[in-house]
Amino acid sequence: SIHANAAPKKKYRRGFKGIEVYYLSPAKTQRAKEAAAKENSVMFENKDYYTKNAYLSLLSREKIVESHKLGIDVSNKMIQNVRRHYGPVEDGGVKTANFWVLVGAQMPAILVETGYITHPKEGKNLMKSYYQSLLAQGIAEGIELYLKNK
Repeated sequence: SIHANAAPKKKYRRGFKGIEVYYLSPAKTQRAKEAAAKENSVMFENKDYYTKNAYLSLLSREKIVESHKLGIDVSNKMIQNVRRHYGPVEDGGVKTANFWVLVGAQMPAILVETGYITHPKEGKNLMKSYYQSLLAQGIAEGIELYLKNK
């Protein structure tokens, strides 16, 4: 799943930047929990606590490990491609979160945040087709590397 991120409030826009990749596993950081809650709000709005947890418990340990490996490969290739042509870019890392869009996948799955559309510089870059091509190429190369090493 591919997304562009956004800072929660205008006053924080400069501080939020970078490429982030998430894989499905219980969120460990407060920021990851908040991001998952925002992404999942529509899917879970009419679900109770037990229903939500039943969905999220369908994870297998092997799929979590493989999704983590895929996330690392994709993140590294995206960062390499962008840095080669645009210079420094923030590496937001590979993180865990309970994103609904990843639940139920029968294969390793990740959610890619290509950058922050609310960041002054990053937002402009995200609108450029060449920058988008570099990100897409990085995603493809990361998937290819993951499959090669599997």
